[in-house]
Amino acid sequence: MKRWQLITLILLTFISLVGEFFIEHDPNHSTAWWSGFPLFWALFGFAGCILLIFFAKYVFKILVQRREDYYD
Repeated sequence: MKRWQLITLILLTFISLVGEFFIEHDPNHSTAWWSGFPLFWALFGFAGCILLIFFAKYVFKILVQRREDYYD
């Protein structure tokens, strides 16, 4: 990843997380008690991405990886 891409990614992430505190959440709009917490959806999405990466890594290791002497 290039340096300017990393800086842009960090900056956008920071803006998104700080902006979460300034957005007014309507408690009557949602029925879930956890959706009113700041940063909940950001952390939920991050955890989902991490779980998806590890799950895909495990599944593709089983399906795609071959023995070392497979082509001999």
